[in-house]
Amino acid sequence: QRTLKCFGWNSNYQLGYGDTTNRGTTPASMGDGLLIIDLGSDFLVEMMATGAYHSCALSTMKTVKCFGCGVYNYGQCGTPHSTETGDNLPVLEFAADFVPMALALGAYHTCIMTET
Repeated sequence: QRTLKCFGWNSNYQLGYGDTTNRGTTPASMGDGLLIIDLGSDFLVEMMATGAYHSCALSTMKTVKCFGCGVYNYGQCGTPHSTETGDNLPVLEFAADFVPMALALGAYHTCIMTET
């Protein structure tokens, strides 16, 4: 099973835990104390990318979820406000013939690559 754990500064929900708690600042917040990020049922991470205030994950089923656009939201998450987790975190919608293959993130933007 492919899972994801993130740590560091978390002012904008960018670590994906649905809160703004920084992680990795104490030994207790690492190891067994560092939880797996809930991206929803059947979402197996194939690729992960991070920007300054947001993060996106590409699943093995070629779906994309982005999170961390709590305060600094300029559209980079593809959703109005993505502080949700698990199945409540929306899958991004693209045209039917656009199959995400790779991600690239900047501070306030996201790029998704496909093959045609």
